[in-house]
Amino acid sequence: MTDIVRFKDFSLSPEPVTFRIAPDDFECYPEIPLDALVELSGLNLGGDDRKAQMDKLKDFFDGIMPPEQAAKLRTRMRVGTEDEPNPSPIGMRHITNILPWLMEVYGLRPTQPSSESEDGSEAADTSSTESSSDEASMS
Repeated sequence: MTDIVRFKDFSLSPEPVTFRIAPDDFECYPEIPLDALVELSGLNLGGDDRKAQMDKLKDFFDGIMPPEQAAKLRTRMRVGTEDEPNPSPIGMRHITNILPWLMEVYGLRPTQPSSESEDGSEAADTSSTESSSDEASMS
């Protein structure tokens, strides 16, 4: 008879998830609620209403970061002005790299494009029947 484990600790590392967009490091919570994962998987940054999508994106970061970190990120996302310049803005090139990484860190595995040909074989592969003989094997 197999013993059933009666106690298992599913605690995760308390270390924050961190990323850098120079000159700042940003901290995210070590784990995020499932609702935030659903938001992340549903973000469509190429949608028709870009303003609404950007607001959703900012709200998403508000939900996965401590308030002071989210505020720092929002400040870097804004357009600079003469009174409040933004010499190191965060733009779409940053976000399009960060979001797939966050999905992986938090448990959603984004689909990775294959580096091989579409049929899964490499260009130098030979046919599996190329070296076979017309004669039946006798054993």
